[in-house]
Amino acid sequence: MKRRGSPVDPAEALLRRTRTRLALLTLATVTTLVVIVGVTTAVTAITLMRESVDRALLLAAADQLVLHQLLDGESEGGSGSALGEADTFVMLATADGRLRSSTRNTKLSGLPDRAAIAAAEQGQDFRDSRYGSTDVRLLTMRVAGDVKSSDDSEAGDGGDASSSPLYLQAGMNMALQHRLERQLLLAIVVIGALGILGAMIVTLVVTQRALVPIREAFATERRFVAAASHELQTPVAIIRASAEILERERLVAGDGATLVDDIIGETDRLGRLVSDLLALASAEAGAISLHPEAIDLETWFADLARRAAAIAEAGGASFNASQDHVSGLSVTADRDRLDQLVLILVDNAIKHSPPGGSVQLSLLDQRRSGTAIIQVSDEGPGIPAEELERIFEPFVRVPGTRRATGGTGLGLAIARQLAVRQGEELTVASSPGAGAIFSLSLPLGASPS
Repeated sequence: MKRRGSPVDPAEALLRRTRTRLALLTLATVTTLVVIVGVTTAVTAITLMRESVDRALLLAAADQLVLHQLLDGESEGGSGSALGEADTFVMLATADGRLRSSTRNTKLSGLPDRAAIAAAEQGQDFRDSRYGSTDVRLLTMRVAGDVKSSDDSEAGDGGDASSSPLYLQAGMNMALQHRLERQLLLAIVVIGALGILGAMIVTLVVTQRALVPIREAFATERRFVAAASHELQTPVAIIRASAEILERERLVAGDGATLVDDIIGETDRLGRLVSDLLALASAEAGAISLHPEAIDLETWFADLARRAAAIAEAGGASFNASQDHVSGLSVTADRDRLDQLVLILVDNAIKHSPPGGSVQLSLLDQRRSGTAIIQVSDEGPGIPAEELERIFEPFVRVPGTRRATGGTGLGLAIARQLAVRQGEELTVASSPGAGAIFSLSLPLGASPS
């Protein structure tokens, strides 16, 4: 039975995390490539377009016919007309920025550009500026040689005609260029987004299919461990029985008796390990038998606390039990599995507490959230934050904890699986040096009749 909001199978959670990481890695890789290609394409295309504009301005400025017309003509009058998209104009200006003549009667505020004329003293000057309401790419260059100013009177008898440098400014309306650049950037963004979306879809499909063999391998491994553990129970029992006969009948004398005691002790430990492996494999495979029933919390907790106190006394730890007022509250669960789960937590707390340390078992009423909380806390060395989830994996021990705890390293993994299979949630809160608090959330059910 599986309730809404219950934790998922750890193996399935691992596969989901793996799939998510693969998807994120692919997304990051594809996004990086798309950004690099997109930026490179955009910069290259815009650069080529700007170079095309600059070549057009250079050609306009190099047109000798236009230059002679400007030298011989005057600036066209009139109120001026709007400069069309990509329209080009050429004008002739004096060094002080006065317009001498122009190929168009277009009037743009700020032209001729005195700053561009000053910069052209060092050579050709290209700049993007806004004149009036029009964005213009402007080329400014000095006309070769000095030309008589139109304000100079003709040279008289022996008189010298003054001359001043003239500057040619060729410009192009960049409205069309800017619109093309925006369209290019939009197209790159859309194509890139579609590429990333397509890559994500392909990644999700491929990873889903790639994880199928891994899921099957997990299932096969669990079946193998369950079968092997089941088959090992018989030879382990035979070895122990044989060792007991040797000890009871005194068939081994001298130092051999000690060896027989060691055989019995190690056989017991091996038997516990086999039993735990079988329990874990059965729980992970969903093969454990569950018999849910309505359990009165108050009565159940009193019996559980009595049994836990006996375990704590045998383990050399002090024990305290406390409960909120839970009269009339019940949960629906398999009583034996629930007892097994909580006693695993108590046993774990005893093993990781210092000699004489205190173990606390608490029942908290959380009926507003529809749950009851069983908490087991200890005075152990605590658990680093990065290890909080790993401790529920088989054979994982927190660095720095005692090795000789007498356990198989499977208790917490079995407890988590039992919680998962019954729709309960088992979590842990801890920090180094502050002990650990294990919390089992039990969904409340109807009161038992």
